[in-house]
Amino acid sequence: MLWLDKYERRARLAPGLLALVPIAFTVVGVGLRDLPVVSTLIGVLVSVGGPIVIAAVVRDRGLECQEALFGEWNGPPSTHLLRVREAVSTDPDRDRRRQLLSEVTGIALPDLRDEQKSPADADQRYAAAVQELRTRTRDSGDFPLVFAENMNFGFLRNARGVRSLGLAIAVLCAAGSVAAAWYALAQNDAPFSAGDTLVSGSLALAWAIGWFRWPTKTRVRSAGERYARELFATLPVLRTPNSSS
Repeated sequence: MLWLDKYERRARLAPGLLALVPIAFTVVGVGLRDLPVVSTLIGVLVSVGGPIVIAAVVRDRGLECQEALFGEWNGPPSTHLLRVREAVSTDPDRDRRRQLLSEVTGIALPDLRDEQKSPADADQRYAAAVQELRTRTRDSGDFPLVFAENMNFGFLRNARGVRSLGLAIAVLCAAGSVAAAWYALAQNDAPFSAGDTLVSGSLALAWAIGWFRWPTKTRVRSAGERYARELFATLPVLRTPNSSS
């Protein structure tokens, strides 16, 4: 795990490992955990960088998921908190947020006329200002709450990204365990018990239900909004001393 930093372990590696958990259920259920080849294989995968590969795959799937979600939502949560033309613009903190963001980043934000004239260009300017703010708040020691919310959003986004993979693995492991249980009942000399495989199959099935119900779009969006608000909460701290009120 020394190859990965705290963010990578929480936001990228953890969702990948959660997707692989049903395999462990099946391995234990069919009595393979005591085989030397299994422990050797696990050791080799860890030593040659298996966690790095898992984190990289999860990152890619998470970014693809994020792009799709932002398209569905017509922009990221941070942009919705800055737009003038939306219903969310009734937020009493919006104008102050926009003023501080412009002062801190040096980027002039679009007004209502700009948004109506060219929404895409306006959103690009919002994205540039937010990216500049993210750059200034990357230090987890100075901005621990931003870092924590960023990790939480990354974790849920990436979990959503590997949701179909995790669901498929869980279903396959549940089906395999049922097949193993049927074999154990049919063969008196089976090296594993039907009871153990049925337990592992039940756990895998429960895991599949969890993947189906847990990393929802609503949870990802809520996490994104919390991260955006925490990011904007740093603006008074970052504001230059000579900025006007």
